[in-house]
Amino acid sequence: QLAVSEEDNYDVHIVDYDKREITWTYGTPEKGGSAPGQFNYPENVATSASGDVYVADNVNNRIQVFTSTGAYITQWGTPGSGNGQFQHPGGVAVDADGFVHVGDTQNHRIQVFTSTGVYVTQWGTSGAGNGQFSYPQGMAADAAGNVYVMDTYNYRIQKFGPAPTPTTPTTWG
Repeated sequence: QLAVSEEDNYDVHIVDYDKREITWTYGTPEKGGSAPGQFNYPENVATSASGDVYVADNVNNRIQVFTSTGAYITQWGTPGSGNGQFQHPGGVAVDADGFVHVGDTQNHRIQVFTSTGVYVTQWGTSGAGNGQFSYPQGMAADAAGNVYVMDTYNYRIQKFGPAPTPTTPTTWG
């Protein structure tokens, strides 16, 4: 499976890569919204080992979660800078242990949650040093639990060790 967000079209697609066809569409194409299952610029998408789909719903400042068959499960996040709050989340990745990492773009940090949205920890501040960010957005996790963060305006990718306590990052760029 491949998950693709179309932020300007307000929807997310799950694609069967082998069949080259869309199997599910989340959201309402060409119509954004804030109700459960609707998006306002879905910025990034990740899937868990169980197949659940996590969407960084950027302008709504939340993460939405769906089953692999398209059913809405839950959401978390509100606008702000406190624990569990976001300012335009632009990245999401689910690691091998099921922790959900969110690139809290305009707060220049990464927040970590359980798969059900319980806040665990966070790291990062605004800046250009190791472990600091300037608009963290795209994210990915590997099988070993490492998390890769696209540090947009520092023009680099930072790699952190497994959650909940990240290691000093390896940096490219």
